[in-house]
Amino acid sequence: MAFLVFRHITISPADREKLAVIERLSGFKYPAQAEQAKPFCTEKGFSLIRALEGFPKGFNLIRFKTNPAFSDVEMSRDSAEEKSQIHVRLVQDNGWKFEDIYINVGPVIHT
Repeated sequence: MAFLVFRHITISPADREKLAVIERLSGFKYPAQAEQAKPFCTEKGFSLIRALEGFPKGFNLIRFKTNPAFSDVEMSRDSAEEKSQIHVRLVQDNGWKFEDIYINVGPVIHT
């Protein structure tokens, strides 16, 4: 099962490392494998994964916004009922690690 879908996006070698963290976190079965996610998270990020009981799956990659200290990865998912958008923050901490997430879910308005 594909966890992320890439729509004609060129991914740089630097961004591939960040994407690998997101793919790994998406691949675990929560809560049974939550402890395996810990090396890919900061303390705050791991707390969020436990609170959310997992990591979001099935999103389309939109773009990376990066500076030296952190990277925000924007992703979306559309269905007939709703449009979801997430921003995943990764921080550089001896490798890229999950730190925070912003989730925006709204209804699809049909006109």
